Amino acid sequence: MDRDLKDDENIDITGFKFFSGKNLRCFVNELKDITYDCCNRMGGFSNDLYLSKCDAEELALFDMKERGQCHYIGSKDKKILGAKISKKYVYCCFASKLARVFQEKARKELGISWGSAEDPNCQGRRREDIAKVDMRKIDLTEAFDDPKIDISERLDRVTKKLEGSLARLKGRFGHL
Repeated sequence: MDRDLKDDENIDITGFKFFSGKNLRCFVNELKDITYDCCNRMGGFSNDLYLSKCDAEELALFDMKERGQCHYIGSKDKKILGAKISKKYVYCCFASKLARVFQEKARKELGISWGSAEDPNCQGRRREDIAKVDMRKIDLTEAFDDPKIDISERLDRVTKKLEGSLARLKGRFGHL
């Protein structure tokens, strides 16, 4: 949050949203290995022959999924003349794994929906939402998967930073 706000005294954070995500989608042809799979394996006959239909957004989504930055929303069949030809998979992807994990935990605690494949909700959280989250109930362990790092110590530092940022926001902008 500190990085988002910087030290600009004139910033108006009314309506500002933290940990915003981006709606990304990918397609898998109904025949999978014969034609293309731009979601999971980036494979298939047409991909092997460099005739792939995978676009830059699908490639970015694949990488972000590999890094744990995306939350799966749902899927929708794509049909032509009533015949299913492919399936569209929809995700909300975030700038970091920590942002995704925080969003998942905070949304669950606050009862905020992710939407649907037709209308995904990847919006960030307003300061009022973050103020309602009980940080002691949020388990961010998944965001720190390096076994060399003492997870409990790192989680304590992150929790204190989030609580400190929220306190500074309260100090700068009044009651949340």
